[in-house]
Amino acid sequence: MENRFTLQFHEPQFKTWSSDNFFISTILPKETAYHWYMNFYVNTLGVVKTEDDNAPPSVLFHPSCIPTTSQFLCNVWDLCPFVDKNTLNREIVKTSYPTFCDFVTDFVSQGYFIDATFSQTKIRGRNYSHKAYITGFDRDLQEVYLADHIDNGRFQHFTMRFDDLNHAFLEADEFIPLFDKDHQMEENSIYLIKPKDFHYEFDCGLFSQFLKDYLNSDPGTGFLAKIRNTPFRKDAFCYGLEIYDIIEAYLDKILYKPNYINENRIDDRIFTFLYDHKLTMQKRIQYLIEEQNFKLEPLLAPAGECVDYATMCFNLYLKFGFTYRKENVERIKNLLLGLKQMDISLCTELIERVS
Repeated sequence: MENRFTLQFHEPQFKTWSSDNFFISTILPKETAYHWYMNFYVNTLGVVKTEDDNAPPSVLFHPSCIPTTSQFLCNVWDLCPFVDKNTLNREIVKTSYPTFCDFVTDFVSQGYFIDATFSQTKIRGRNYSHKAYITGFDRDLQEVYLADHIDNGRFQHFTMRFDDLNHAFLEADEFIPLFDKDHQMEENSIYLIKPKDFHYEFDCGLFSQFLKDYLNSDPGTGFLAKIRNTPFRKDAFCYGLEIYDIIEAYLDKILYKPNYINENRIDDRIFTFLYDHKLTMQKRIQYLIEEQNFKLEPLLAPAGECVDYATMCFNLYLKFGFTYRKENVERIKNLLLGLKQMDISLCTELIERVS
């Protein structure tokens, strides 16, 4: 068995969700995986927690990138032809290996990334649990290589000593929420992810349909979209352009609901995701010009303007998080209205040109 092993992992593509970076950075070293990425990362999903009316909404790509069957059955880990995903319960690892790092060296050396839950006491200096992605190890240095959004939300590669990671794995049991059965199922799962070769060609018809689904606020995944909650949790879901509506509703709570805002209601991932979504569209237009020979140069400027508007929304929200001045929220609402209209115009013209 090799003493040092590092899996091939592409540079991160997103600011918001660590799971999206885990996934895309795993598959992009494969030759035609970028075509798949450009084809599928189109639609959006909004999640509103109906059991907590004060919680900020979550916005993410659809199909989602949560590698689980506990919340969303329709997810890219199961749909993508470039990965094999296997799921283990934490207890199996505890009983089958002397330590967690023995498990790590065994499977990473076989070409598997490992997505598992750890205590954040040493990683973030806070007492809760969160997943991290294991990309390699060095037995001589007694270190494991990991990745996650740990630097104020920025994606980082970092190392942990074997002893520290073994402890973080076991200590996570103290923080995995017993009251939330849904998250308990998720955090008790360990995912073994192995990239594989596949030849994929960009499908213009599929891309056009995804754009239409986005404009029509349609999940576009048939019966799979309806299987999205466990018996333990009931959230409200929306798709496509409707994410603008739930973001506006959240901003209205900040503006008009008495005593609503506090540090638990500030969640800049709403606006980093808008940036990620618009930047991905800009990349896709450039890709369609360079790789698929579409004459889309006139769309580069409006796509860039969408990125600029999303950036302004994010910066104003950060400013609000420091000052709590509500005029910044009003400006965000006005920008969102303009961004939505530009988004509609861009997607409509893109459908016409690609079709």
